Amino acid sequence: MNERFKIKAINDEESSCMCCGKSGLQKVVWIEDTETGDIQHFGCICALKPSKAFGIKKDDLKSYETAWKTIVAMRNSKARRMYREAGGLMKMVTPYSAAPANLELWQECQKKAA
Repeated sequence: MNERFKIKAINDEESSCMCCGKSGLQKVVWIEDTETGDIQHFGCICALKPSKAFGIKKDDLKSYETAWKTIVAMRNSKARRMYREAGGLMKMVTPYSAAPANLELWQECQKKAA
């Protein structure tokens, strides 16, 4: 990886890319420019583009992305527990998957879990 640019984190604190302007992103990559100290957020595609000269490779993102997926899974698990404790019921969508019957309660539990 390029020594000038370092990955700081992958998270959902922002939902837009500072490079291309795309919004509604589920996650962004925070990259620090060690020469200027600036930290900016980019979508995964823009962070990997060689033309951006970050020097970031897919393998560099892998460990951060794995950590991000773990955080999301823990949040969802906590939200499911809170939903069930609040009396929320699940409805079968397919023979192998279920969805919350009360979407309003589910969204409230997701916010609290974050």
